[in-house]
Amino acid sequence: MTIWIMALLLFALFGAVGYAKGAVRMIFPLMGLMLGVFLAVPLSPLVKSLVPLVGLKNPIWSILLPPVIVFFFIGIIFIIVGFIVHWKVNLYYKYQTDDYNRLSWERLNKRLGVSMGLVAGAAYAILVGLVIYILGYLTTQVSAGENETGLVKYLNQARTDLRSSGLEKTVAAFDPTPDKYYLASDIMGLIYHNRLLESRLSAYPAFLSLAERQEFQDIANDTEYQNML
Repeated sequence: MTIWIMALLLFALFGAVGYAKGAVRMIFPLMGLMLGVFLAVPLSPLVKSLVPLVGLKNPIWSILLPPVIVFFFIGIIFIIVGFIVHWKVNLYYKYQTDDYNRLSWERLNKRLGVSMGLVAGAAYAILVGLVIYILGYLTTQVSAGENETGLVKYLNQARTDLRSSGLEKTVAAFDPTPDKYYLASDIMGLIYHNRLLESRLSAYPAFLSLAERQEFQDIANDTEYQNML
């Protein structure tokens, strides 16, 4: 039920924003949103080297942040382009047409803006659903059940609500996450719920050399990350 409430709120919010901003300033950010979703992961290696420069040396951040950076960078570019196009169109109708054509354009722009806003609301509902779907898969695998607290508890509940709402299959159709992520999540869940398996894996010959690698030492020394686990 909460997923449907969230979706309706997004529709109402972006419909109102579309009416206020107009179609031109809505369609470009919408294009940026769609392009950003599909290019965030493929282009993330290009900005991966920037993450340690801001002091985030833990390799977990080098995996999570680059797609987010790419997504917002593409989105900002399209927002700027949309603002420029809207400004030029507005100048044209303000100074090179009569009042009748200008007012007709403003009405059309607002009404089309509502339509674009509803499309944007649907896109953002799917985007939020993707975040819940992808992150929630991992957290449900390593969940402590009813004893879970904090953000993980709410994420697990949202993942359950997504499934019960019937939107899970729709969201899954847009999932760009590689299969290795879900395989790794399954393995982590198996290890988390079988502590004896964890102790045996630590002595497995193929993993002995990993303890000497700096990135895994950083993870082991990250107190905040260990507490989260």
